[in-house]
Amino acid sequence: MNSAQIQINNKSKIVFLLGCMGVAIYSSNFLNIGNYLPLLIAPVMLFFLISKKIEKQFIFIFFSLVAFTITYSIILIFYGFSSIDAVIGRLLFPPIMFIFGYYIIVNDKSYKKFTKILFVMIVSLSLFGFLSFLKTIYMYGDFDSYILTNGRTAINLWGQNPINATGLNTSLSLGLVLLPLLFLSAKSLKNGNLIKLICLFCFVITIYTAVQLANRTGLLLVPISFVVLYLAFVKINFRKIITSFIIILVILIGYFLYSINFLNIKIYIQSTLMFQRLNSSDLFDDPRLKAWNDTFFGLFVNPMGGRKTHLSLNFAHNLWLDIGLDVGVIPLLFLLMFTIFSFLSLRKFMELPHPKFLKALVILLYTAFFVSFMVEPIMQGWVVYFTLFCFLFGVVQRINQEVSN
Repeated sequence: MNSAQIQINNKSKIVFLLGCMGVAIYSSNFLNIGNYLPLLIAPVMLFFLISKKIEKQFIFIFFSLVAFTITYSIILIFYGFSSIDAVIGRLLFPPIMFIFGYYIIVNDKSYKKFTKILFVMIVSLSLFGFLSFLKTIYMYGDFDSYILTNGRTAINLWGQNPINATGLNTSLSLGLVLLPLLFLSAKSLKNGNLIKLICLFCFVITIYTAVQLANRTGLLLVPISFVVLYLAFVKINFRKIITSFIIILVILIGYFLYSINFLNIKIYIQSTLMFQRLNSSDLFDDPRLKAWNDTFFGLFVNPMGGRKTHLSLNFAHNLWLDIGLDVGVIPLLFLLMFTIFSFLSLRKFMELPHPKFLKALVILLYTAFFVSFMVEPIMQGWVVYFTLFCFLFGVVQRINQEVSN
């Protein structure tokens, strides 16, 4: 390797290191200014977009995303739901982060950049949620007492403002789906044991925080992650049937021990906030189900949005339905196009000869994002979460292209 190649490699490493720092700063909203990072990198992303060769599929995906953010932002302003300065993040940040993800792992057939950048995002989000929770305990001493007076919130790591449990769930969600990865082999990856240790760390801190916050959506992600991975990878054979039987048997034994109050476990569980929340309402009585129904049929009556459909909740608590409720079917159609493209990219990722562990990681991250998209008002309060999905989509699209070529 000559000196020119060494210099190029060193520059590439520096750029990637800066990219990792950028993802960490943005994901954790470092010092409450990290979420403005896309404005800083926008000129660089524009340069890449203009100067680099772009594949045809990227153009279609990028068009659907830009068409969505432009129509969404314009109609929001038209209805008076947002000001011009406040809508900048919704207009610019998703496309910028998609481009960022697409170019940050260029020339990465070894998957080193791919693996590192995704875990930087996961660890940063997980630590933000966990440390915000710890800060709340440090300031108030007892979290249960804090909840009684302040509701299911936690104090922002970088300030004094509270973050509600729904919002905090977005920062915990990626860590909550990592448990199944501990049962997969990571030998095909460099530092595979370290990667699994990071998975364990992120899962432990996020599940602990989710339980303390009594976050039902967060806890739901754990069993869903196992089911999704099982359906994606497991081929039915005698060994798998026996394993499934053993798992069911362990669950039944656990339920029996709970029923007889073994070591006072029943009393402890029933005294927790999580048990009280789960016991307080039926899943099928969730007001979000009625909000989804009313919003969906309201689109036929009010196809241009404007929040004219009356709901019992402030939002529909669903990414796509909330878009339809606010700004109508035109931005919604572009968002649906973008959503379909993201699943096509995931399907291609699963079909290509990527390491099985990374296939599992990506499908679990998709699961975390889309479960949250299904039940939370993302664009109404947690736009950063949507932009991080755009970043993930860009990364997956790039690695597909790298391996295909």
